[in-house]
Amino acid sequence: MSGHSLATRLSYLLAACIAGMALLTTLVDYQLSRRVILEQVAADTSRIINDTRYDLDAQLRGVEQATRLFAQLLARQQYAPDEIKQQLRIMVESRTDIFGGAVAVAPAYTADYAGFAPYYYRPPSGPLTYLNLAESMSNYSDQPWFKDTANTGRPHWSEPYYDAGGGETLMATYSVPLYRADTNGRSLIGVVTTDLALTSLSSQLEGLQLGEAGFALLLSRRGMIIAGPANALLMQPLLNMLPAGQDPQVWQTLLDSAANAMPNSSPVPCIRQDGDCLVHMTPLATTGWPLGVYYSETEMLAPLRSLLLRMALSELASLMLVLVLVHFLSRQLTRPLAALVSVTDNIARGYLDAPLPRTPRDDEVGRLVRSFAAMQRNLREHIAKLQRETASRNRLEGELDAARDIQYAMIPDAGSTRVYRERVSLWAELRPARSVGGDFYWYRLAGQQLLIVVGDVSDKGVPAALFMSRAITLLQQHAATASDPSLLMAALNDELCEGNDNCMFVTLFCGIIDLDSLVLRFASGGHTPASLVREGQSISLDQDTGPALGLQDEQDFPINEVQLKATDRLVVFTDGIDEAFNPAKEQLGLDRFNQLLGDGYAQVIEQAGAEALMAVERHADGEAQSDDITLLLLDLMPAKTKDACYQIPAPAAAKTSTEVTPVADGTIGPLLDWLQAQTAGPLSDAAQGELMLVTEEAVTNAIRYGRLADDSAIAISLVVFPDYLLIQISDPGIAFNPLEEAKGAELGLETAAAPIGGLGVHLLKTLTDHQSYQRQADRNILRLTKTLPSAEEKHGIDHSH
Repeated sequence: MSGHSLATRLSYLLAACIAGMALLTTLVDYQLSRRVILEQVAADTSRIINDTRYDLDAQLRGVEQATRLFAQLLARQQYAPDEIKQQLRIMVESRTDIFGGAVAVAPAYTADYAGFAPYYYRPPSGPLTYLNLAESMSNYSDQPWFKDTANTGRPHWSEPYYDAGGGETLMATYSVPLYRADTNGRSLIGVVTTDLALTSLSSQLEGLQLGEAGFALLLSRRGMIIAGPANALLMQPLLNMLPAGQDPQVWQTLLDSAANAMPNSSPVPCIRQDGDCLVHMTPLATTGWPLGVYYSETEMLAPLRSLLLRMALSELASLMLVLVLVHFLSRQLTRPLAALVSVTDNIARGYLDAPLPRTPRDDEVGRLVRSFAAMQRNLREHIAKLQRETASRNRLEGELDAARDIQYAMIPDAGSTRVYRERVSLWAELRPARSVGGDFYWYRLAGQQLLIVVGDVSDKGVPAALFMSRAITLLQQHAATASDPSLLMAALNDELCEGNDNCMFVTLFCGIIDLDSLVLRFASGGHTPASLVREGQSISLDQDTGPALGLQDEQDFPINEVQLKATDRLVVFTDGIDEAFNPAKEQLGLDRFNQLLGDGYAQVIEQAGAEALMAVERHADGEAQSDDITLLLLDLMPAKTKDACYQIPAPAAAKTSTEVTPVADGTIGPLLDWLQAQTAGPLSDAAQGELMLVTEEAVTNAIRYGRLADDSAIAISLVVFPDYLLIQISDPGIAFNPLEEAKGAELGLETAAAPIGGLGVHLLKTLTDHQSYQRQADRNILRLTKTLPSAEEKHGIDHSH
């Protein structure tokens, strides 16, 4: 048989395709399996490192909270030295996770020339041990944990160090400044510290399942080994301890990323065996210390390579068998088809009149020839019909495009309005169900009088568009002189009735808002009720309505009047929204749409409008738009408002939306900086410090008790009014009301005996004037208000003496 026959070439081609597909399938299967295994390993490793990081952060946060609460307790009441020692001893004894604690009083506030710094710590064996750091250190106020805290005025963690003259062990210290109000406002009287032994952190890394080559290690911010696989390497620089074959630059890049609060991974040569390993490094949210996990990819992929070899041998045997079968079948199938080759080539080149070979056969080949003949006839007829329909469609589309351009030219901003003024913001969008439609809106601002009109013409398409054009033209003519919505609609109705032989009509909402008094006077002609959104709640406005316009002249349209508030949002729309259908033929309805409007109350007007339209699309779930849609939102704003939004990840750093300010290091430090900058004008230093303390307590509780996912974010907004400010804290955690579910601690109760959240509740209720909690849209919303100080209070003038 010739090597160029169709059967032979088809056999070779099919065999090559099958072989290629088998090879491709094997490679794809290997890559997919490899990816699945590595993803699973990465997921397991991520879970391990996240669990470990969470445990470490929880331990560190517990130390932080205990230290801050103890400092607040000391700041609120003056204690004698013996009482300070007693309170310190109780605090250290009650916290088994703390190695030691100290109260270092500033030299200016102690009668002892050497100073006063009581320190309790746990030795390796025996009871709690007491030291006066003023006696064991030459000058404790020069120690970094004292000096850095005094200079910055903020709590911080120290670099790990060996505590010579104190606890005599490797530790890290958390320091909190101790302030007390005096005639000068607020003065630093000392520093409260707690020590954390590094041996307690090492236990968190033991028992991690990372294979024979894997291990975990914890580093300081300067790259010193705090905990790892070998105790002999503790407090040694990681880069100096790398074995031969490791690239220090790769490890330095990982450390730099962790220092910038950015988790990072990188492949490196394995240390304990041959092959490739992967290092994943992420910082702790509390201290910024890098936590690293190291494991072998080669070790994880060994079972997959063994399976791949067995699959290759099996597929090779199957390929040989398929090659024989394909060659036999291709010879049987291709022999009768040679007669059709030239004809099909002509048809492929567009010669639809090429004659087909005659055949008396009634098998598949005969039926194929007759099918080709029918296909020729159908193709000729179809192409001729297509040419006629295409020409007609092009003419129609051109006319519709022109009509759409004319229609949109009559609507403000071509159907997409964004207007922002000093006292009002207006957003509107029109979406016709077809190329042209019957919905329209219009507005006119004259002095402090704002006229808004939204209409819906009966039917859709070109007839509705023509009637809409007439309606909006007449509206613009009468609006220039009309000051009453009822009279405007009556005049418009009379003119629309003239020559309306097709009995078309339009429902209309026409309202005038006095921007000085915020009084809305409106009339409705059979139109869907407008919605009023006030403080997160949306309702449909009650209205006395007249008939639709254009059906009968000399009609009355009752006036409705509503007193609006400065923070209200007015929403006017057509029935294409509330009557939007989903595939189950269910309407969206006014109740559900009002719920959507209420949920979007906190959003800016442009985002709220876009979200509302997207909610209608989500309800439709692919169902074709059955009616034109028009949506108009109007915001009334107070004269003096600060709006800001700051989001932080909880409980660890995560990616955040570009619409908010991202957190650099995963802590609440940037939040306090932001809050301090926002309140620098209206608050005194003392009141500002109290507000930051309350905010820190509320956010910390949300992170700690909200059970938030890693990618969750806490939203914080601040609004400053002339005589008070409002701060709102919103989180997507589980439902938890800190004002009711967290019982306040009894006054005078020891810190160790206080219930969880108890001291925080006292802070919230003592340092703010009003507190409220609400569960809305699966989010916890805590609102706190604080009265702004007078000018004398702001500048620190005290009349009590």
